[in-house]
Amino acid sequence: MFSPKQLLAKLPSAAPISVLRISRLALEWQEAKHASAETRRLRDNMLVPGNWLDVDEALLDIASFDEFRPTRRIVGEAMNRNFDFVLSDWVDY
Repeated sequence: MFSPKQLLAKLPSAAPISVLRISRLALEWQEAKHASAETRRLRDNMLVPGNWLDVDEALLDIASFDEFRPTRRIVGEAMNRNFDFVLSDWVDY
């Protein structure tokens, strides 16, 4: 989501991840894996299990049937939503 130039500019402010944090994330991942959920998301700095229902509802809301809109606008708006699937969903730009 960032160009190489933008990443290079952010590098000095990047913080290393502690061994404790890595261990905690591994434990959360194991817990989420055993929850047998449809999705796993990063919410409040923790991995949590979930399902596709809220994503489906948001997509149906975006693709309102009241008026015609080109697909690229619907997809663009959906991509702009924060669904907490990847780190870049909540990184400040």
